[in-house]
Amino acid sequence: MISKYKKGVTPNPDILCNRYIKFGSLRKYIDTYFGPDNWISTGHYARTSRDGSGQTELKLSRDKVKDQTFFLSQISQAALSKTVFPVGGLEKRQVKKLADENNLAFVNGKKESMGLCFVGDRKFNHFLRDYIPVKKGPIVDFASGEVVGTHEGVQFCTIGQSIDLPYVKKEAPTVFVYKRDPETNTVFVVSRRSSPLLWRSTFSVQCFHWISGSPPRKLLNDGKVSSYMR
Repeated sequence: MISKYKKGVTPNPDILCNRYIKFGSLRKYIDTYFGPDNWISTGHYARTSRDGSGQTELKLSRDKVKDQTFFLSQISQAALSKTVFPVGGLEKRQVKKLADENNLAFVNGKKESMGLCFVGDRKFNHFLRDYIPVKKGPIVDFASGEVVGTHEGVQFCTIGQSIDLPYVKKEAPTVFVYKRDPETNTVFVVSRRSSPLLWRSTFSVQCFHWISGSPPRKLLNDGKVSSYMR
């Protein structure tokens, strides 16, 4: 993961954490010390089902707002087939209601966990700085070519990310990352989230991960498949 950030790529740490730690190392630990017949139960908002061949499929949760299947999209078939998601068929409001009814109201008062377990309470960028040196460079408005601020390294910026510039102008404008140039250590930004420069009609992908082990039959037959982007 760190090597990808150093190259200017932005991997999703939540996906990697689930793949290699929660459903990777933990699954191996359970198999080794407790036996392969033991399952994992987590609070992720997701569901599973079995297809005609007995393969376990990852399904969207009932609560489409809280759905977490995107973050589970790279776990293995072996791990998914021995995992249950008890709240996947419920909406968040129903989960909270059940907690109240079962004397677990204190759970509802807790702040939702949004960070990475191996990062702790600090911000993710601060975690990256332990491995990637800070290298300040210009933030440039793409339309005007004007330098509007300073960043601490292109590796810490993500395409589409919002950046506040409180020390540049009194109105503290928010700009959005359009592209990064690692060679010149420059981050180019636009002034509006709705800027056409941030739109994409096509994109390329690589390193496909099929939970079932092979591409969907529809993709093999038709040469195309519908997908949902986040």
